[in-house]
Amino acid sequence: KFSRLHLQAESDVFKPVAVYIKDASSDVNIARQDNSITSLDIVTKTNNPNMRTNAVWLDPKKDASCDIKLGLTNVNINMIGGYGNGIAITRSDGTNNCTNTNKITVSGNLNIKGTDANGNEDWGIGANKLNALGKENSSGIFVDVNNCEVWVNGKANMDVYGNGVTVDASS
Repeated sequence: KFSRLHLQAESDVFKPVAVYIKDASSDVNIARQDNSITSLDIVTKTNNPNMRTNAVWLDPKKDASCDIKLGLTNVNINMIGGYGNGIAITRSDGTNNCTNTNKITVSGNLNIKGTDANGNEDWGIGANKLNALGKENSSGIFVDVNNCEVWVNGKANMDVYGNGVTVDASS
């Protein structure tokens, strides 16, 4: 019986994103009904230090609502190389206006931790070395769309070289 689901996205050309939901107009549940999978392990990897990515990305529709439910005991994120966001609600078209509520719910614990090539502790998400200040740096949780929510119902343990949480949905 498997208890872990491992997703790995790797690219040096395109943004490696493990879970990408675009323009959904209904809820998305990521869990097993029989609760046999208790942990979701997400790894994104790039050798491009200037590659921005998101491990879990909700790209919401302007006029619909969506709730991504990560119904697991643990969500573990490790982003190797590049920089970006662990959990993000951001629109790919660059606009930030949504008329309905969109949200991501982590039912259990959120862990953003990393290890280097030797197995030593390292940042779960690295720094944006070209712009280390403000919202363009890495974030554990990133939201830049109006009417959006991120809920973590367990513990949030994040080693991020940047911001723990960034919210910037000004119009």
